[in-house]
Amino acid sequence: MTARKYLLLFALAVPGSVFALTQPDISAIGDFRGYTGNWIDSTDAKTSRNGNFNMRFEELEVVLSGYLNPFAKAQIVISTPGDGLEIEEAYATIFKGLPLKTEVRIGQFLVDFGKLNLSHAHAYPFVDRPVVHRVLFGLDGFKDQGVSMNCVLPTRFYSKLSFNVLKGSVVGEDEAVEDPLDGRYTHAPILTSRLNGFWSLSTKADMDIGVSGFIGRYKGRGAYGTGDAELGYRNLYARMAALDGKCKIRPNDYSSLTLQGELILNSRDLFTDVFEKRSNWGAFAFVDYRFRKRYNIGFAVDRAPGIYDNGDGDYEQNIPVERSNTATAAFDDKNATKSFALFTGYSLLEETTLFRLTARWTSFNISDSSRLVDGSVESKRGEFTLSAQMIFSLGPHKPHEF
Repeated sequence: MTARKYLLLFALAVPGSVFALTQPDISAIGDFRGYTGNWIDSTDAKTSRNGNFNMRFEELEVVLSGYLNPFAKAQIVISTPGDGLEIEEAYATIFKGLPLKTEVRIGQFLVDFGKLNLSHAHAYPFVDRPVVHRVLFGLDGFKDQGVSMNCVLPTRFYSKLSFNVLKGSVVGEDEAVEDPLDGRYTHAPILTSRLNGFWSLSTKADMDIGVSGFIGRYKGRGAYGTGDAELGYRNLYARMAALDGKCKIRPNDYSSLTLQGELILNSRDLFTDVFEKRSNWGAFAFVDYRFRKRYNIGFAVDRAPGIYDNGDGDYEQNIPVERSNTATAAFDDKNATKSFALFTGYSLLEETTLFRLTARWTSFNISDSSRLVDGSVESKRGEFTLSAQMIFSLGPHKPHEF
């Protein structure tokens, strides 16, 4: 073999070797909170945390990221929410070499349904995830395992289309059948998609608008119905659609104004005594003003379907399942939970050390108690929550997307 061929083989092999031997970036993000409130359960009884000054280490998030080769990279996010470890995200992304600048992501990841869900909670300007996300997606947001593909469209402005095929939360047939209201557990892959466009309105203002869709299938059983002749199984569907928007205005290098919101339409099939379809909606919006580069202040409004009881881990209320309406809120088309929050924050230097304070008032509109776990409840008093948060970031941390 000639010297020229050796040089050619070396040139081809070195880039891949350099990427493969590069040590991944490792970072850690801690979230510590102090909080208090006047929380009650569905019987108007005070919860164990009511009126106390409570503290807890909310989460430690360890992130490993790096290149696998010149065409692919990977990211692993491990969190410790309380006891034990949890894989929050673990995926590989092929980002180069495909047509239309297509990217393929494989593994477990936050799903791009809407815009806010793509960010980890510590990146929000406020402390708590919107109630509508907690009701429809859970405390950790919408994350799942599967394959995600996105491509940049050949338009005059920047636009991107994504398509996801996701595993869904597959459980045993009996578990899903015994309680049809647990219909968020799917027995077939979930399909989601998002189309968004980005525009520069001026040299100091940008806007992003997106639309998302979701469909998943599960099974339920009625006392009588179609499907299995003996047991009455029937395929049921969950569908969602979302419209999201974000506008960011930067008057100068030291201040910015962000306006962001999302509307989610939700439809769920039920099959108890009869087949029925329930439709509801939720939305949130917030305004965040950042000034002197390290300070921010703003307010947020939120509306979620059903009655959210803080019962499954949120602020450790530990309301018993038999008295918590959270599990069935996604199927509630009559009642609603609303909240209004004021928030402020301060960073010592960029995002390595953050302090946040949020005051939130939550009210409950009960117009049909037959949708609740306790049909005798006709009203529920509003709740006030005051939460302080400290976030520290150790190691390299990627800047957040627009």
